[in-house]
Amino acid sequence: MEVEFRESELVRSVGPSLRRLAHSPDEKVDINLLAPLSTALPLSIAGQATDHMEGTGGLYLAEGGGSKNVLLLTARHVLFEPSSSDSKVNREFSRPHPSAPRRKVALLGTKAFKELVEEFQAKIKHYNEALRLGKERVERAENYMKSKDQATAESANERLENFQLQLQQIITESETLQGYKEFHRELMTQWSVPRLRTIGHIEYAPPIVFGGVESFTLDYALVTLDIDKFKNSFQGNVLHLGRRPHSYCIGDYLV
Repeated sequence: MEVEFRESELVRSVGPSLRRLAHSPDEKVDINLLAPLSTALPLSIAGQATDHMEGTGGLYLAEGGGSKNVLLLTARHVLFEPSSSDSKVNREFSRPHPSAPRRKVALLGTKAFKELVEEFQAKIKHYNEALRLGKERVERAENYMKSKDQATAESANERLENFQLQLQQIITESETLQGYKEFHRELMTQWSVPRLRTIGHIEYAPPIVFGGVESFTLDYALVTLDIDKFKNSFQGNVLHLGRRPHSYCIGDYLV
C-alpha cells in the first residue's frame, strides 16, 4: 500500500466580494463610483505592507497547468519599495511553498479609499444642495406673486411653474440620494479596514531590470487572486472606460 502526503492550504476569505459592473437604468449610484469596487479593469491596488504606494492591476491571467487560479498582472514597483537595479532589496520574490507567509494585496490603498468616500459624500452634499436651492426658488417665486406690482407678480407666476417642475424632478429622484447614502454606509462598515479589502497575495516578482531586451525595462509582478471574492462577479478582462456623470440643473445652477 502506498501513502502519498500532499500539502494543502486553507484560506478563509474576509470582507465583501467585488461587484459585477453593468450599466443598468435601475442602478441608483453612478457607475463611475461603483467601478473601483468591481472586477472591471484596471483595479486600483496597494500592497498591505506598502499601503502608501498605489497603482493598478491591468490584466487577468489564467495560471494554467490544470490550476483554477487567476492571476493579476501589475508592476513590481506598485507592491515593493522603489529600488535601483543594484539594490539589495531588488531581488526575485516568490513563495517557496504554500505555507510560506503571504504578502497580501488590497483593493484600494488608504488614499484611494479616502478619495472614494469623499466622492460619495460630495454626491450626497450636491443632491441636498440641489434640493435646498429648488425649494428656495419656488418659495421666492410664490412670495413675488403676492407683490402689488403687477409686472413682478406676472413674471413670478411664469417662472413658478418651471421652478416647481424642476423641484419635482429632484424630489422624485429621492431614491438616488438614498442609494448614495446606503452605499456610503456599506463603504464605511464593510470596506473601510484594509484587511477587509484583501483580494490576493503576491505570487512572483522578478527583480527590476533597466535596459533589458531591446532596451525595455523589466518591471512586473503576479498576484494570485482570492477567487471567492471574484467568482460571483468575474467578467474576465473587461475595461471600464467611464461615462459622463449625471448632474442636476436648477436654473443658473449646475449641481
